Amino acid sequence: MYKVLIVDDEEIIRRGLRVIIDWESLGVDEIFTAASGEQASEILSRESVDFMLTDLCMVNMSGLELIERVNQMKTDMRIVVLTGYDSFEYARQCCRLEVHDFLLKPVDGPDLEQAVKKQLDLLRAAREEKERQQFEYRMEGITEQYWQEKLCRDLVKGRAKEEELNRLCRERRCSPCQEVQAIVVLPVIEKEKSWKDHYEYQYLTAKNLCISLYDACGQGLTFEDELGRIVICMFAGKQYDEVEERVRDLKEILSEETGRQVNLLIGCRAEGLKYLQTSYEDAISIIPRVKEKGAAVYNTPKSELRLKIFRETVAELQKIMEEHLNELPVLLKTYDTYIRCTKSYNLSESMMRRTLYQLISSLYYEYRIARGEKETDYVNRVIESLEQCSEEEMAEAGRECIQYLFGRGSRKTHEVIRLAKEYIHENLSQELSLASMAEQSFVSPVYFSRLFKQEMGEGFNEYVVKQRMEQAKTLLVSTGMRSGEIAYKVGYKDVNYFSAAFKKNVGMSPREYREKMKKGKGIKD
Repeated sequence: MYKVLIVDDEEIIRRGLRVIIDWESLGVDEIFTAASGEQASEILSRESVDFMLTDLCMVNMSGLELIERVNQMKTDMRIVVLTGYDSFEYARQCCRLEVHDFLLKPVDGPDLEQAVKKQLDLLRAAREEKERQQFEYRMEGITEQYWQEKLCRDLVKGRAKEEELNRLCRERRCSPCQEVQAIVVLPVIEKEKSWKDHYEYQYLTAKNLCISLYDACGQGLTFEDELGRIVICMFAGKQYDEVEERVRDLKEILSEETGRQVNLLIGCRAEGLKYLQTSYEDAISIIPRVKEKGAAVYNTPKSELRLKIFRETVAELQKIMEEHLNELPVLLKTYDTYIRCTKSYNLSESMMRRTLYQLISSLYYEYRIARGEKETDYVNRVIESLEQCSEEEMAEAGRECIQYLFGRGSRKTHEVIRLAKEYIHENLSQELSLASMAEQSFVSPVYFSRLFKQEMGEGFNEYVVKQRMEQAKTLLVSTGMRSGEIAYKVGYKDVNYFSAAFKKNVGMSPREYREKMKKGKGIKD
């Protein structure tokens, strides 16, 4: 169904245009009218109009100025000019503005209706072609994902063919020698019946989150092993604990977005994709250590020991500094030892940032207590400044803080979420991933997920699903489209995932909902 806007400064013409055309037969369900360009602009700012029929000569804002404003909006709206002025200059300007048709008053009702029908037919055809291309693109993605998952299952079983592995590396633009680590996702089993009823939905949600966070960003490959467990082949970085940092972020995101807890098992580093089996087997060997209750990140004993030694070393250095608060040379010398320690352990910037904050905040607390000073917002300023620093900049910032005692600024959060909501509502049929939304908001996925839940009272994924379900319910009641078509319209590639999500949110299947609504309204097939 389409929305139409009629713009003319003569009321009798606006009324005539509403009745002279059989709008309903053309698929138009809403007609807006405006007596000026300003009124039309106000309507366009709040309504998604498909077709505009406008006069040219109006006070204040002319029809040409209105058309220019519409073109700046970059919509696929069709525009027809209806004017009483047979002017070559008007026609020339309309061509420049890419007006779709130019009609002179007076015009016969049938001719005008035919002109409107032509534009709506062209609009319908263009949108159908766009949807077809998007559907083909998604189908290609599903086929590619299926092939990738099969190859990854073969890799962890040691039966992958070399030519297939080389093809994967070419398509993912990664090296066969790229170091990887296998991450196995294990849900914390709960006894509540509600959890079991929607296990498929929760599982698919978790898997899609992993794909959006790692596959889509070129940081890994997500697949299911032969027992149906979610596994991520995560590309390892230069820093020793970089993968662990990402996994801890993933644990928090999955908890925020699904409302469920998971255990994450990290395998050892493997020196290339063809050795993924070693890391995978290392990860599943951790399963006997997993506790029945709670959720945690489990690492290999060797990695855990390495990080334990590092943390103990940092704690010892911190103790030395706290005992020599009034001796600046000792503080700086011990601090330099801490910096060398972080480099020798080849730790990630995230780990360094966290331990540096702990070190500085502890020193500041001891300093304030010792001198009887009042608390300031110093610690918050330090956190914000460190978030913007590279490894070398952090080292220098920490040294300056110890010497001069600290400084920094902040950022509004509600604007990030407001813009995110607008984008979601306008793109429900498109891919809406937490990772991509965070990227376009210039924040990390963990921060975006936490901020969204704080502002909206629900997780990003839950919010998107609710909006999609509302649109799906509308389509089920107002159209005869099949569930598969509706799934595609509201942004689901997999009709089973759509059905599971619908049943979880509405309490019945799409077919049951349609039948119930038809009976409630007395609608007959």
